[in-house]
Amino acid sequence: MDANRIKKYFSQKPHTVSTIIAVALACIGFAIIILLPGHFTPFGLALMFVGAILFLVLSLQIKDSELSEAAKEVQAKFKETFEEEFIYRDTRKLHQAELRGFRPKEPVYESSYLMSGEGLLTRRGGDGKFRSSMYQCVGILKEEDYIGFGVQNFSLIGDESPDATLLKLSYDELSHVALGEAVAQWHLTTMGVYDIDGNCILNVQMRADAQTDELVADINAKIKKVHDA
Repeated sequence: MDANRIKKYFSQKPHTVSTIIAVALACIGFAIIILLPGHFTPFGLALMFVGAILFLVLSLQIKDSELSEAAKEVQAKFKETFEEEFIYRDTRKLHQAELRGFRPKEPVYESSYLMSGEGLLTRRGGDGKFRSSMYQCVGILKEEDYIGFGVQNFSLIGDESPDATLLKLSYDELSHVALGEAVAQWHLTTMGVYDIDGNCILNVQMRADAQTDELVADINAKIKKVHDA
């Protein structure tokens, strides 16, 4: 991940219109050469040359896909951190447990560009998606007697990234989890985790979709079951 290059992504101008102009110049130049050969050929070649140079310059700009690749890198880092904390890593003993029918539960992973906070650089890409200079990874592991939460914010532009917050909480320590107001523009919401006294001990960014609604409902059902026992 080239942090300096990614930083430039947020200051470069959108180039959709410029790309259309470059292609149009090249096509017009080619059409002139084919349809009006002779005296107009040099003019057609000149248009094609200008269009090709413009297209080449535009191709050197940082692409949306480079941000996506940087996001994948930090997702992998966070997943390793989360699983080292919450999932048993001794492969020999894990294999023995699997022979007895044990299957480790799979965590729920969530990740997205942070869209609120101080000092964030933001930009809407050519694909219409909003991206920022800070990427948040979230992990949730639901076990029978506890739930593991993990969150870490990663700077994509070289600034120092804070360490991951990792919490292992029994269900009787919690009162509920709740979603905040969804931001339709970004298709995002927040999920707050509340202790038994009603204090918010963790707040993370989540996708605003049915899967998140189902996750919250499931966690709250487990919390209620423990308190009702």
